[in-house]
Amino acid sequence: MLTFNIEPSSKDEIKVAQGEASQAAFQSNRLREQVHKLSFVVEALWNVLKSKTGANDEELKKLFAEIKSKSSDNSEFGTTLECKNCSRPVSSKSKMCVFCGAKIENENLFR
Repeated sequence: MLTFNIEPSSKDEIKVAQGEASQAAFQSNRLREQVHKLSFVVEALWNVLKSKTGANDEELKKLFAEIKSKSSDNSEFGTTLECKNCSRPVSSKSKMCVFCGAKIENENLFR
C-alpha cells in the first residue's frame, strides 16, 4: 500500500488546505443536489413521453442499452478526448482542459 506523509510547512498552508477542502465539500454537495433535481426532471419528462406516445419502461431500457452499446466507451466515466491545445487527455464531459484551460469542443450533443 502506498502512503503519503504530507506535512504543511506553515499554519497558512494548513488554513489554505482547509479552505480548499471546505470548498470542495461544498461543491460536491451542490453537485449532488443538482443531480438529485435532474433525476426528478428526467422522471417527469419520461412520464410526459409515455403519456404522449404510449411508450413503456421496457422500451426505454432497450433504447438505453442500444445507445450505451454504440458508445465508444461503455464505462461509467465516459470517454476521453485529446486537448487540441496541449494534447493531454481530458474527459469528454469536460468543458475545458484541466491542464491548460483551453475550451474542449465535443461534437456529441449528449456527452
